[in-house]
Amino acid sequence: MEADQRQKACRRAEEARQRRTGEKFPGYAKRPVRLWATRERIAKEVNDCKKMHRIIIHFKCVALSLVSAFAFPSGGHCQNSQIPEVAALNLQLEIHQEKVKQPLLDLQAKYDGALEKLGKDAQRRGDLDAVLEIERERDQFRKRDALEKKANDSALARMQEIYQTEARLLSVKIAAGQLKVLNWYADELESVVEDFTKKGEIDKAVEIRKLVDLQRERIAKADAGEKVPDQGKTDSPQGTGGREILVLGSRGKYETAGMLPIKVDRAGRLFTLSSQGNATSVRSNEDLVTPFRVLARAKTDSTEIRLYFGNKGAVIFNRAEGNRKSHFADPETGKWQEFQSGAMGQLTVDQMYDLEIRVSENVIRVFIDGELLGEVSGDFRSVSGRIGIGPALGSTVTVEYLKGIQELVQ
Repeated sequence: MEADQRQKACRRAEEARQRRTGEKFPGYAKRPVRLWATRERIAKEVNDCKKMHRIIIHFKCVALSLVSAFAFPSGGHCQNSQIPEVAALNLQLEIHQEKVKQPLLDLQAKYDGALEKLGKDAQRRGDLDAVLEIERERDQFRKRDALEKKANDSALARMQEIYQTEARLLSVKIAAGQLKVLNWYADELESVVEDFTKKGEIDKAVEIRKLVDLQRERIAKADAGEKVPDQGKTDSPQGTGGREILVLGSRGKYETAGMLPIKVDRAGRLFTLSSQGNATSVRSNEDLVTPFRVLARAKTDSTEIRLYFGNKGAVIFNRAEGNRKSHFADPETGKWQEFQSGAMGQLTVDQMYDLEIRVSENVIRVFIDGELLGEVSGDFRSVSGRIGIGPALGSTVTVEYLKGIQELVQ
């Protein structure tokens, strides 16, 4: 907005000058004009233009200081941010981070607007209790971005559930996006280090290398789950308003399944699963029924990760056989098939992924890091059974968490 105003002020000043000199409108300058008024107006517009330019520069400096504080939390960034190459990267980092976070900001604005509309509807009905509850919810949301406890008003309770579901999905996607941005930033800094080294400016190269090391350390911690944005203090994502069943986690309960034994080793937050069989797994000790969701954060050292759900349902990620396309097993019949999209579902070895299966009455959708992998349409109203995760074809699967969400029946 400030940039547009500055451009308009500059354009008006230039047009006034052209009119006065006759450059743009020949003959215009020959007309009798009040020259003192014209000069006064031009001077005012030029001053406005300069003032707006100073405001723009101020905001850019503020933005640069903020992004520097984020990128270099250990201090010592002020000197390095004066290096033009680093300052330019800092501004680009801020832009990329804002783009990553924008969907969540849009969702928050949408939720606030929906609360306002819901409050007006309750007011028209004369429902005082609902009006007060909605106002309290909206006030709490604006202050802390934290939802009140489940509402008594059914419409508000449903809106809370929708927001929590969408916010959870976005938080996973944003966390992955932030890691990608930080990796990009560290790579760009590495290029700057290389350029300064080639130029013989070793002192600058050494200082920027320190920043690179800081970034790599932050990335490693986030990738290991030590500091994952928007996940609070728990070791697994928050629920969506339905009943949560934690299978693998700090308080998880599980049992093993399969013809051959499966070995489960735990080291801190991580569970390592290995077996000689292809259908062995760690599973929940209770059933979920449609609609429900299966969520896991896991990685493989080589080949397949298999997620199980329902009576006979399963999804193969990183399939190692045949055409290597991801396969889906019908939860009722166990028949294997490819997704209609022909999705591959290939995973990078030793990299953590957020895997999700959403089971509803007429469609089952599968996601990797919040992105839709594939879906299968059908009648899934009667799907029920336990959820699980396991290795196959000699793979070793490392799991941070496995959980199920028994969603509320609509």
